[in-house]
Amino acid sequence: MRRRLLRALLLIASLLLLGWGWASIDRCGHWEAAPPALHGLGRAAGPLRVGAAVVDIAPKYPVPVAGYFPPRATATTAALPIAARATVVEVGGQPVALVLVDTLLVTRAMRERLQAEAGLPVWLVATHTHSSLGGLDRRLAAQLGGLGAYDPAQEAAVVDAAKAALVQAKARLAPALLELSTGDSLHLSAPRKGGLVDTALTRVRFLGPSGPLAQWVVLSAHPALVPPGAAALDPDWPGRLARSEEAGGPVTLVLQGGSGNASVDRATATTPEAFALAVRARLEKLTPSPPQETTELAWAEVVLGLARPDASRLAPAPFRAAAQNVLCDDAERDVTLAGLRLGPLTILFTPVEPSAEAAQVLAEQAQAGRVVSLANGYAGYVEPEPVARAGEGESDKQYFDPGFLSRLADAARLAGQAIAPAR
Repeated sequence: MRRRLLRALLLIASLLLLGWGWASIDRCGHWEAAPPALHGLGRAAGPLRVGAAVVDIAPKYPVPVAGYFPPRATATTAALPIAARATVVEVGGQPVALVLVDTLLVTRAMRERLQAEAGLPVWLVATHTHSSLGGLDRRLAAQLGGLGAYDPAQEAAVVDAAKAALVQAKARLAPALLELSTGDSLHLSAPRKGGLVDTALTRVRFLGPSGPLAQWVVLSAHPALVPPGAAALDPDWPGRLARSEEAGGPVTLVLQGGSGNASVDRATATTPEAFALAVRARLEKLTPSPPQETTELAWAEVVLGLARPDASRLAPAPFRAAAQNVLCDDAERDVTLAGLRLGPLTILFTPVEPSAEAAQVLAEQAQAGRVVSLANGYAGYVEPEPVARAGEGESDKQYFDPGFLSRLADAARLAGQAIAPAR
């Protein structure tokens, strides 16, 4: 009996050792990082028209709740509706669309499906709520890390709602004025790691003949106020802020800025409802710029080829090679950054979660007033190279090499140059 048990244990150990050895064989090979290249550009000037719409997402229940490592909850309902929100901005006959979904992240495949039928440039962004539906990403690392097993029905539910919102927004185009307000998010945003946090608060509002049609609110604070393990989907504070603003007001897109190391300041609020109220109160105190009837629009998309992923900060040494293979097996080979200049405001849309310091670098290179995270795909966190090399800040979640920010900065600079005002 003991010999049979010993043989069984030796067999199991041998199989585990063989499996570990196979998983540790380098399957990544050599990746050649391509320099940034301009893949789309548009310019226009003239009167502004804007359309906006909200469409609720209809997940296929039951669905995993995204946002945290396993074990993760399974939802059969939503505490509040999760939604897709779209705005179409048109200047001089040149339209651009911004679509926001109440999800942890968006993938390049989701954006490509939306773009394929749009007939205009479309940028897809996630609110980054940590209590929405999972199953959206085919990549194994994303499934293990935060989203649960991939389910094409859940991906389709999000994309279908985004498409419907975009169609409705296009149909509602109406004359508008552009209004810009800026302030700070002190005592709203707090650093999760490190001493610096993005404390800029930006509101772009589009005023129609009868009142505001739409607005974009950019604030850096991870939407993670809904407790982990909640068994109902929830849009967290961005969804609550949007719903409250939309009660008789404009369609509201709540975007994350340099959010990589930004949390809600829990000395101010500990629930999604309380934080949404605090942000609303801060927005009401902003002093807007004079509305503009005629404006300029410029947009550009820049594609950057990626270097090989780097798991050196993500996994202990014995498991590092296996983790590297998982990343290489499904990591994207390139990412897209998008720049938008609308009147006095320039925004850089990025597929990463930059820390405050990293976002500042990208903004400076693009000559942008704001950086928006989690747009048109997801390529993880990014920190400045000295921080990443020291293993500090959020670099334990950065799955590209310490020089990742410098290559993103090159792409940001190209986008900024492409949309800069003509001289």
